[in-house]
Amino acid sequence: MDFIVDCILGDIPFIIPFLKKYVDDLIAAVPEDKVAFIRDRFNRQHECIKFTVEEETDMSVSFLDTKVMRTPQNRLMLDWYRKPSSSGRYLHFCSNHPHRQKVNMVLGLKNRIQKIAHPTLRHNNLKILFGLMRENGYPEGLLKRLIYNATPSGQPQNGDSGASTSNTQMRTIYSSIPYVRGMTHALVNLLKTPNLHVVSRSEFRIDRLYSRTKDRIDVGKMSGVVYRIPCSMCDKVYVGQTSQQLKQRISQHKSDTKNPNKICALADHVRLEDHVMGYDSADVLEWELNTRKRCFLESYHIKRQTNSMNFKKDIEGVSSIYAYLIHFDLFSESGLSIVR
Repeated sequence: MDFIVDCILGDIPFIIPFLKKYVDDLIAAVPEDKVAFIRDRFNRQHECIKFTVEEETDMSVSFLDTKVMRTPQNRLMLDWYRKPSSSGRYLHFCSNHPHRQKVNMVLGLKNRIQKIAHPTLRHNNLKILFGLMRENGYPEGLLKRLIYNATPSGQPQNGDSGASTSNTQMRTIYSSIPYVRGMTHALVNLLKTPNLHVVSRSEFRIDRLYSRTKDRIDVGKMSGVVYRIPCSMCDKVYVGQTSQQLKQRISQHKSDTKNPNKICALADHVRLEDHVMGYDSADVLEWELNTRKRCFLESYHIKRQTNSMNFKKDIEGVSSIYAYLIHFDLFSESGLSIVR
């Protein structure tokens, strides 16, 4: 877009008072009788790129989330703009998200209004924001403190105000844990260190609420996965991980079983027991591109399999605490009780 705009502006025979761009959206002030000329000039730049024009109506035009208004004195004013199709739905107060995230959303919208809207229009926009947040379940008292509070505390909170300035040169490590109401906040405080920043994340994502719109990838073509291959002649299973496509890793397993020098739990099982693995029944347990996380997930699933043929060294990296939690989880799933 920068290239196109630069090419066109050099050929324009009149002055354009201003032109602003955001990605592929443009707003410009041009003479009233030159609108068609500008549109045609932009559309002639490349046959595959076509522009549409939205002209000023009632002395205003919308641009993203702003409305640019022209006063009778021929000055410009900005207002907060919402499309007529806007549903008014934001993060609901009863949703399973940290309280800080809800507060910061309200403060972010408030600050957006204060930056966009002309001072004479801010109060009315803040009233609209107040009504929208009430419709999304936010308590009236909380909204009054957040929206109509003029103190510096009205800025978004990041929870780092207590960090020591002497540690600013240290490398900061960022991590996240699932949000569980009543538990995550205490864990974040427990894990917090000068160079470790832990935040909570919601597990209720959009991709878990709606069905997939694309065809599923064939299991054999998936890469960066933790997989499981059952034995077709006994109840044993093999759990592994690979950064390659699964079908390539399975081909390597088949080759390993024919090479007595290859040390692998799957190959040893096939050679010693004279069994045949059910390669066609292989399934994917996890998908993870990060190698370290994928290796841990591999150990986790090996530990969960009571009939695993993997070597013991494959789960040496799992601490005793995680091992206990995995076994506890298995007991819970099977409906058994642990007797102490």
